[in-house]
Amino acid sequence: MRIIQVIDELKVGGAEKMFVLISNIIEIDNCILLRKSELDIFLPNKTNVYYVNRKFKFSVISLFKTYKIMSNYDIIHVHSRHNFRYISLVQKLFLMKIHVILHDHFAVQINESIPFGFSTIFKPSYYIGVSEHNIKWYHDKLNKKKNDFILLRNTIYLKTSYEINTTNLNNNIISIGNLRKGKNHLFQLQILKLLVNYNLHIVGKIQDFNYFNALKSEIQKLDLQDKVFFHFNYNDGVQAINEIKPKIAIHTSEFESGPLVLLEYAAFGLPFLSNLTGDISIQFSRAYPELFMENESTALIWIKRLKEIESNYFFYKSGLINYFRENFSNENYKHELLDFYKCIQIKC
Repeated sequence: MRIIQVIDELKVGGAEKMFVLISNIIEIDNCILLRKSELDIFLPNKTNVYYVNRKFKFSVISLFKTYKIMSNYDIIHVHSRHNFRYISLVQKLFLMKIHVILHDHFAVQINESIPFGFSTIFKPSYYIGVSEHNIKWYHDKLNKKKNDFILLRNTIYLKTSYEINTTNLNNNIISIGNLRKGKNHLFQLQILKLLVNYNLHIVGKIQDFNYFNALKSEIQKLDLQDKVFFHFNYNDGVQAINEIKPKIAIHTSEFESGPLVLLEYAAFGLPFLSNLTGDISIQFSRAYPELFMENESTALIWIKRLKEIESNYFFYKSGLINYFRENFSNENYKHELLDFYKCIQIKC
């Protein structure tokens, strides 16, 4: 069974982190359609990595190069819808007899419409959904049978077990998430303004410079220049947590499909407070409902809850680590994915 996974490029994001995870926990080759990016350094040396270096989507040279790579494999595991459509085009043009899987990271709660071609020429034969919403969408909208899809919730790649050294904690709050409007960092500043003796460390890439400039203006307006610190160079949330040594984390995004960062907090045993949004949030909230807030909650309500969580630090520290290991382990993820590959191969 020869398997390769495909993505356009490995910038910092949820789909990209899943690509890196898979390449590290199973024996699989990798194809990058565009160019090297931030997360390529985390790909293992033991696997083949092909770069198509596609300049534009309908380049005949790139289509043929992609075909030559794909022709060596039985199963093509494609991350994200736009990449799946491209690989399906290659499959149709060159009459390839291969099994193509769509690993769908799209938050269908935002838009349940069927993408162009997905009900006809580019209809996915095999599907991996990262949430129950995705699975329901695939089953209901595309009318597919049970053996053609699996639910495979996102997790994070851990080379070893991590744990915060509680003897050396700072009064730091950490917030991991790229800088764009939907992450709602402005609300974090409102919280920080009302807290005493705390610093806020914001970790992420700038995706919207107008938003980043608005953040800086608000920091100056609230006189928080000495309490807010930006970190743009981390490509790994686990590394950021390990070096910043926060006491607690906050996640104020208004809408998420994950959010994957909660797994990084939990794996470390780092207590957090988050908006209730996304499949991972919903799953965690079944065990720890007090760690989640409704979107309309005020800064004062957040502060009250943060203090309650902090006063029970060690309870959440051990509980979150155990919950992560029981529900999001790399080993479980590996077995479920390999079983799906085998099912496709034998047409179960």
